[in-house]
Amino acid sequence: MHRQYGPIVRIGHEAVTVTDRTSIREIYQNYTFIKASKWYRGIDQFAQGMFTTPHASVHKQRHRQMEPTFSRRSIHEMEGLILEFGSASLATTLARQCTAEAAVSADAYGKAGVEVDMYTVLSHGTLDAITRLAFGRSVGLLGGSKHPITRWFLSFGIMAAIICALPFLNTYKWGFRRMRKDTQDLYNYTHERINEKRAFLDQLAADRATGIEIDEARQAGEKDILANLLRAVDPLSNEKLTDPQLAIESMAILFAGSETVSTTLTLSLMHLFRHPDLYRDLQAAIISAFPLPDLVDAPAPADPLPLTLQLIQNMGITYAAIRERLPIVEAFLNETMRMSPSVAAVLMREVPVGGRVLGGHYLPAGTGVGMSVTAYHHGIEWEDPHLFKPERFLGPDGEKNVAKLLAFSLGPRMCIGKQLAYLEMSVMLVVLLRFFRVETASMADLTQTWVEFIALRPETLTFNCRTWLRPEFVAA
Repeated sequence: MHRQYGPIVRIGHEAVTVTDRTSIREIYQNYTFIKASKWYRGIDQFAQGMFTTPHASVHKQRHRQMEPTFSRRSIHEMEGLILEFGSASLATTLARQCTAEAAVSADAYGKAGVEVDMYTVLSHGTLDAITRLAFGRSVGLLGGSKHPITRWFLSFGIMAAIICALPFLNTYKWGFRRMRKDTQDLYNYTHERINEKRAFLDQLAADRATGIEIDEARQAGEKDILANLLRAVDPLSNEKLTDPQLAIESMAILFAGSETVSTTLTLSLMHLFRHPDLYRDLQAAIISAFPLPDLVDAPAPADPLPLTLQLIQNMGITYAAIRERLPIVEAFLNETMRMSPSVAAVLMREVPVGGRVLGGHYLPAGTGVGMSVTAYHHGIEWEDPHLFKPERFLGPDGEKNVAKLLAFSLGPRMCIGKQLAYLEMSVMLVVLLRFFRVETASMADLTQTWVEFIALRPETLTFNCRTWLRPEFVAA
């Protein structure tokens, strides 16, 4: 629509979208244009969280309470858990599948590899990692757990998308019974983890008071995200988060740390398959940057998880090393998010009292207005916007283009977990491409529709790939 009608388009009775950077900055750079509740009814089904609250004072307080948990130092301390429960577990799971298939028929495996639904595997890997980071306990999906959390999130996403589009349906309590139950189960799950973590921290404090020695495993349990949030205090008001606030923020953290990350990783594979020369060069650069350690008996990824983790560590694969040795990785992820943002919804704001002029048009107070991030990322702000060019984020114009990227929004309500997302995506992508050769199993997967349920999802909820363990990791 914006390509046809220009940078400001009316999309409904009282809703407008914009794509010019001047209007976008005016809307999002401060709290003047509020987040009206009517646009987020599908998301705040239990309580308003930091993402949905229309109140600047509430958002500022919540940000002060949560910001230390997402500081660069805190995120750096989380990296080991992301490597273990995300990247290493992913490599172990895929390697075992490859090894098992090769044992059945080496010839068939050599020709076709093992077919893997990479969307599901990446979703499981990111959920395993974020539940361990958030609660100190992974749901263990890559290890074969049948935990229903994936179904809960799917139901939550579908129902949220429907109610955001048709808010009157939220009054019909008989509707969406299965999805409402799943969403309630997700909310209850976070409450159970809160009570469990509070009891753990209380016991830890009691043990310390009586001089009982605390081992490393128990010390680790007081460093996860939920433990930090339970201790968090607003430095201005001295207020702590209530249990309903903890629950809604925990749900948001789980969603942002899994759904959006796994979607971006799946979309990154799609773009690699569409650009084979880029894929070849990126994988070659990763292999060169992280060679096998000079060990006599280097363990293979099909070995138990601790050995795979040790191998990754011995190869020097860390987020800092990736950024230093392979700036192309972050540039590639940035271009994936520019071309295919995982959250494509218009993040609506409301025109304040007195109205405003945006894009040369007067908008009365109360009008819903927001950016279409997809249209903006494909618009005139970008050179060759419809070409996939990661190099636009490198070189002399790289920093300028990074500043223009709005996949994480902008202003005071920018995604608080942005750096955590980059860490997760970078290390998981590098480990995947370092240990495996991956090809599309079907051209249909490269052309299938992606559906918006808060985060984008492939219409079939699958993205099938042929996967081979790279020969240097195959046990002799």
